[in-house]
Amino acid sequence: MSEQAQRPSDWKDPLVRKLLFVGGLAVLLLLPIEWIRGLIAERQTRHTAVKAELASTWGGQQTLLGPVLAVPYQEHWKTKDGEPETRIGWAYVLPERLRIEGTVVPEVRARGIFALILYRATLRMSGTFAQPDLSAWKIAPEDVLWDEAALSVGIPDLRGVAKEPRLAWDDQELGFQPGAGDVDLFCAGMHVALPGLRPGERALHTFSFELTLAGSEALSFVPAGKETEVSLASTWRDPSFTGAFLPGERSVDERGFRATWKVSYFARPWPQRWRRGESLAATLQKQTEASAFGLKLLDPVDFYRQSDRAVKYAALFVLLTFLTVALFEVLQPLRVHPVQYLLVGFAMCLFYLILLAASEQVGFALAYAVGTSATIALVAGYATKVLRSRRRGSVMGALLAGLYGYLYVLLQLEDYALLLGTVGLFAVLATVMWVTRDLDWYAVELGGARTPDVTPRP
Repeated sequence: MSEQAQRPSDWKDPLVRKLLFVGGLAVLLLLPIEWIRGLIAERQTRHTAVKAELASTWGGQQTLLGPVLAVPYQEHWKTKDGEPETRIGWAYVLPERLRIEGTVVPEVRARGIFALILYRATLRMSGTFAQPDLSAWKIAPEDVLWDEAALSVGIPDLRGVAKEPRLAWDDQELGFQPGAGDVDLFCAGMHVALPGLRPGERALHTFSFELTLAGSEALSFVPAGKETEVSLASTWRDPSFTGAFLPGERSVDERGFRATWKVSYFARPWPQRWRRGESLAATLQKQTEASAFGLKLLDPVDFYRQSDRAVKYAALFVLLTFLTVALFEVLQPLRVHPVQYLLVGFAMCLFYLILLAASEQVGFALAYAVGTSATIALVAGYATKVLRSRRRGSVMGALLAGLYGYLYVLLQLEDYALLLGTVGLFAVLATVMWVTRDLDWYAVELGGARTPDVTPRP
């Protein structure tokens, strides 16, 4: 009888059936893994809700727009019957130069186990406005209502304004009032009337005011000037510079950060002046929001995001562990019951639940160390009895220690996670192929003697 005829059908081979059954167990363990991922998402949603609740009592993410000079004027026309009609139009002018200098003082507030990064920013805003010239729109000088002109600043959350700001306008000192005024560019803010704004008196108007602003997590600015310069400093060591423009100069160290932005009006898609009712005005709000830049005060340990990234590797880790146990069965006279495989898989799934629960209490790094130690001790101790050898149990423990150590490095090196993960998988596959290179799989009997094929081949 030929060698081919003596070999059992692949599907009837005990080893093949065992591997298929173990693979089915690995697929079954995807259910608790997905449940843990859902639990992470639920806790993250709860964290977001608590942060929103805290922000509602302090101040939300702030984006400053302006100042904007609003000048009203009269428009005249005649009806079909020849009757004269008059209405009020508005022209809007942005500053020639805008400079903002500020310090951001961070503060971490907690509610229960959840925390939110808050800040209080002290901002000094200064610059110049050119005397508005509306003649390009064919508006007669006598139709301009100079005494009703106003200066407006957009602030999304006025709860963050700690005290009434005072405006220094040329030689005058004026007090801001809450409300956006007659500017459609933003929904909330503050404004101040500018009496005596008439042509011929000054070609250039200077302004300055100090604003103490409370907010949470993010602070942004819209480049309103022909030349906009923003300089910020803070003791927070983990800033994220975001938006349409990055700082031209920045330094981040253990003492905090300093950053300076310089933006020209050529770098934005909207002009220095416009009128209410123009087609440009309809899209101006979206354009200004898209041009904002600033910073976010990042939480250096976002354990929900790290836990979610870690659990993505859970199925792979379970499969590699099962593969190791299966190799012990093949290379040693052992039999491991599927229930024992399943218990080991549950122990490895429980690691991610320990990681999530402990992270909320002690932080991600310490939680990872606790979860790793507990899981390795549990699995290695159990494997010592199941595999009937301390050495084999130690091998299982060393394997898990290597896997979890490798995973921690992957989580820290986010930008290189794909490359490092691919190299690791290649190394694992190469190791398995090397260990089993001389094994005659058809001669393998689970729990019996192994007959490796060591006959030299031509």
